[in-house]
Amino acid sequence: MDALQERTQQLSPTKQAVLRGLLENKDISTEKFLKLTQSNLVQIKKGDADGQNMFMFPATDGSVGYFRFYSKYFPDSWNLFGCQAPGLNGEQVPYANVSDIAAHAIREMKKIQPEGPYHVMGNCMGGLPTFEAAGQLEAAGDELGLVLHMMPLFDRDWKGLPKEELLEMRAFIDYVYVIERLLNVKLHFPFDQVKELSEDKRVDFLLAFIAKGGYLSSNVESDMMRKRMRTYTASLKAMLTYQKQSDYQGDFHVIAVGDHSLGESEIVLESPYSAHLRGLPASQVNTQFVDADPGSLFDGGEPSLSLAGARLTALLEAFSTELA
Repeated sequence: MDALQERTQQLSPTKQAVLRGLLENKDISTEKFLKLTQSNLVQIKKGDADGQNMFMFPATDGSVGYFRFYSKYFPDSWNLFGCQAPGLNGEQVPYANVSDIAAHAIREMKKIQPEGPYHVMGNCMGGLPTFEAAGQLEAAGDELGLVLHMMPLFDRDWKGLPKEELLEMRAFIDYVYVIERLLNVKLHFPFDQVKELSEDKRVDFLLAFIAKGGYLSSNVESDMMRKRMRTYTASLKAMLTYQKQSDYQGDFHVIAVGDHSLGESEIVLESPYSAHLRGLPASQVNTQFVDADPGSLFDGGEPSLSLAGARLTALLEAFSTELA
């Protein structure tokens, strides 16, 4: 082994990946860097090289593909990164603790942005790691920018839903609820039958039921679905067992989206994804209520998303002006 090979092997995996990228491509884009380092960050919108970066945490399912719906509400110069749930593709065991989710994301953020100000936001359950990440960054002395929760105000019987001791059943209930809400259908899913099945048969049952009903053109393989359900269950546990660790002292913004005609016009603190707001002083939380379909935060439905998007744009532009 020559001296160059020996020195290369002494580098961290991240630096080795960057070196490979530089040797192969002469230059390395942020997107290539993220792929080379096997980061769970996904660049959703590409802005200016020196533009502001927004890091966005997803809902309980952990996927970030639908964040593309938000791109048009960001100023041209801003970059948008989705903090995809680690383990979503089976590359590791998913985290079942909100603080761990936040800490992992911060490590990835700092690979591409070593210093603040850091802008963080989350959708639905993603508001919890957003709050925790803000607190961890603040405690480390990092500068914070916009800290935002896009909160859907779904009208659900939060107290009547299964708790953490029945995580997998709760995951199935949530999945079916989301499908019903987004497609405006009633699936009449036989939960009692699912309870009687072994764990490895439940996902197959769900896929077969959805495909048979014609509600979704399901070509999703069972293996992939199992990985997603494992991530969903872990994230669900993180949400349902969440105990606030962060002592974040800065401003926390909320854009709360609900259909007011259905009674979705206020934040229900019993909902698990508003747990971080419990006990916060009113002066710290800046909430804007939007009368629109909360499902649009996931499916990009219009005109609802534009109503929420206009509030998002106004916040981003205000911070852009402040930072200029």
